[in-house]
Amino acid sequence: MRNYVFKTTLAAILVAGLLSACGGGDDSPPDTRATFGAAYGSGLANMSTAAGLQRAALLDVVDAGFLDGGYNRAKMASNFSADAASLSGATAVSLFPMVSLSNPVITCPTSGNICSFTGTVTNTDADATEASFTTPVIFSDGAFRLYGDQASS
Repeated sequence: MRNYVFKTTLAAILVAGLLSACGGGDDSPPDTRATFGAAYGSGLANMSTAAGLQRAALLDVVDAGFLDGGYNRAKMASNFSADAASLSGATAVSLFPMVSLSNPVITCPTSGNICSFTGTVTNTDADATEASFTTPVIFSDGAFRLYGDQASS
């Protein structure tokens, strides 16, 4: 169950980049938003396969300083590797319900590089569960990346 919750939460965070829009006073170039969205879209499209979970690009959208509820970048990489290993023997098994995003917005302060990324995710199961979310992203080295809430639990 813990892995399902982690994967669903991560999916919600990753889906958020698909259609990202930006508000606020940040000075990030518009093409960085498109790159961010394309990278997340590609990562999501490949998360249900063992090969997709092993792609370096999946972690390229996560900042080196990422920390969210105790998960850091290294733990995320370890979970992806474990999931890839378990999927390699069961290729017909779905990793988690796929989700779609609506109302995505990146809101940045007038100064600083930590922004808020918000949206609503809806799973594609029959019950069409929706959940709104907000997660911190960082604009650093010319790109947006997941930053997390910086909390260890």
